[in-house]
Amino acid sequence: MHDSLGLGLYFSREFFIGKIKNITIEGNNYDIYALNLCRISVWWNNGSRGFQIEHARDDTCYRRFDYAFRGIIKPNFICGIGRYI
Repeated sequence: MHDSLGLGLYFSREFFIGKIKNITIEGNNYDIYALNLCRISVWWNNGSRGFQIEHARDDTCYRRFDYAFRGIIKPNFICGIGRYI
């Protein structure tokens, strides 16, 4: 769980699969640049829940800070699950 700016508890899991243009990893910070990428997300915030499916095309960027990722990361492909730590 993640305390979002002291405003309450935030929990998120994201599944990424598809082609990427580029990825930058600095410690626990990720910048994922999509080429043809699918993202499935489940989140919980102070009792509210949500689910999202997204298909990102060229030049969409996902910036994730304090993030843990498990899966396959190659220069042009990603497949795995990420979460905020």
